[in-house]
Amino acid sequence: ALPSSPTHHSHTGTGKAPPDSKKHDLFPSSAPFMLSELSLEVRKGDMVLLVGRVGSGKSSLLHAILGELRLLEGEATTPRLGTGVRSTTRRGAPSSTGECAVAYAAQSAWLQSASIKDNILFGRPYDAARYQQVVHACALEADLAMMPSKDDTEIGEGAHTLSGGQRARVGLARAVYGPAS
Repeated sequence: ALPSSPTHHSHTGTGKAPPDSKKHDLFPSSAPFMLSELSLEVRKGDMVLLVGRVGSGKSSLLHAILGELRLLEGEATTPRLGTGVRSTTRRGAPSSTGECAVAYAAQSAWLQSASIKDNILFGRPYDAARYQQVVHACALEADLAMMPSKDDTEIGEGAHTLSGGQRARVGLARAVYGPAS
């Protein structure tokens, strides 16, 4: 476990650290980063905001919730789509199958070389009413109105034809359109 705060020494005089001082490296390069001693419960409908310094484990926690990190000890229980079935992963056990009932929009959205609409649907069936709600909720209407083929506009590998904000909104729309409850 990482110390809660670094140890600070104050010393005046020679400009050299006192002989008994110790350097505390919060992120030693020789040790792998691990999340430990966590307990988190999020109820359906809750919105969670993770805030912390660079390297403090925000993305790792999200990937752990999604079942994308190896569990070294203990257990992790995440909701799965369906009839309220929850999946528990224990040390050494593979992740459960089925889609996670949690939506995640990455900070840097990965977009496929396809239309904007296909990037939002991501292989899921098209529901016109739901799709329009998502486009509105994710503030994509003005972006799509400016594009020559609206949501049928093809974006190339890396989505360089879109601004950073547009890429983020398309990634967010994919997460919102998905099946998470």
